[in-house]
Amino acid sequence: MEHWLYKDGTTTKYRTDNRTLFVWQRMRTKGLELLRATQHIERLNRSALSLFGISTTLSTKELQDICRRLLIRGNYSSTATHIVELRLDSVGDISLRVIETSLYKDFALRVVRPKAYITECSAQLLESNTSASLVIADILRAEANNKDCAIAICTNSHGEVKYIDGASPIIVRGKEITISPTIDTLDTVIAIDALKQLNGMELTIAPIMVDLLSTATELLYVDSRGVTSVSQVGDRFYADSTAYALSKAIKW
Repeated sequence: MEHWLYKDGTTTKYRTDNRTLFVWQRMRTKGLELLRATQHIERLNRSALSLFGISTTLSTKELQDICRRLLIRGNYSSTATHIVELRLDSVGDISLRVIETSLYKDFALRVVRPKAYITECSAQLLESNTSASLVIADILRAEANNKDCAIAICTNSHGEVKYIDGASPIIVRGKEITISPTIDTLDTVIAIDALKQLNGMELTIAPIMVDLLSTATELLYVDSRGVTSVSQVGDRFYADSTAYALSKAIKW
């Protein structure tokens, strides 16, 4: 039996053994050099072992070489910062692709200051870097755009803020900084180390309840693109001074 697919007026054959379940890591480069490759492989393997019972034997050097060849083949800048995504699927196949070229050479505070809306959703599928989390993130951004916003803030049924555009939420209230531990990424770990270095600020790693957003002076998050400071949620507007200080303290 042959399997056929109809799409946009064209009928073509397709394979039924294509796999779409995967875990992933988004990584930064410095020019053609992949940064923190070993740590990303370790995190990828932890996720794959937990979900699929497998891991990759890909070495740090192999990954760095593959990334370099991919960037050279695509004629990417040898001086810019690029974001690349490493995937390991449920049958052990590895893939690597370039997501974007950053506007910034360093780990910077992004110029974009998105407006966010709050929605309640089951956050469990969002807490791990999987194919499901990518799809859900795209759906949430589409829903945000439909509400004249750019990103979504997800809470659970208990009113705990679990997720903000794929990352752990961070709030600032006076001299107190609180980061939620829900999204365990290398970016979160590095952000926590940098937040501890900010003079005069006290860091707490703890759940963030949604009512705290109305009294926070800043709302921000960190991912592979850099530090993002949220401009507004509802009628509440936020500053970005701590977000700027964090971007200067992070060392990649």
